[in-house]
Amino acid sequence: MKQQDTSSPSASGKPRWLYQAQDANGQPTEGFVHATTAEEALQAITALHPR
Repeated sequence: MKQQDTSSPSASGKPRWLYQAQDANGQPTEGFVHATTAEEALQAITALHPR
């Protein structure tokens, strides 16, 4: 996972986290999630891309 982008907080005030990963089918995926901590970001990514 990439590092936190603190320059552009969301409307909720949480930083955006950029991620790059592979989905359950092995296809590359990337995007942003809004989270306060790395743990919250991982939970948000897992919710978006369940296995």
